[in-house]
Amino acid sequence: CMRTNITSISTPEPVVGVATAHAEMTGDRAKYEDALELVPSFMGAATQCIAAVYDGHSGQICPNYVAKRFHCIIADCLRHGKSAKDALLNGFELMQREIVEKNIDDGCTAVVVMILNER
Repeated sequence: CMRTNITSISTPEPVVGVATAHAEMTGDRAKYEDALELVPSFMGAATQCIAAVYDGHSGQICPNYVAKRFHCIIADCLRHGKSAKDALLNGFELMQREIVEKNIDDGCTAVVVMILNER
């Protein structure tokens, strides 16, 4: 049994185009434990985006939770004047704290790509 979903999101006519897409396959596994986060027009800018894959370990709760929250945490860090690097580093620390506070027992690893209008 194999499940494949393909989603494509393009930002509206920016100076620098950003397009995102993803595909999922469960293969022989009964459950798909990974989660995907695509945030075009991150923080309201058509040329900014976040794309992330959260590889679930021993469950679906953690990767799904992180996919819904991580970009919000990063946006808050950036609004408080942190650099992109510091926003990501601090964001991972804050995300870990939330996971622990909510007693989420499973886990995930993350690959995050963030494109900002920052030099």
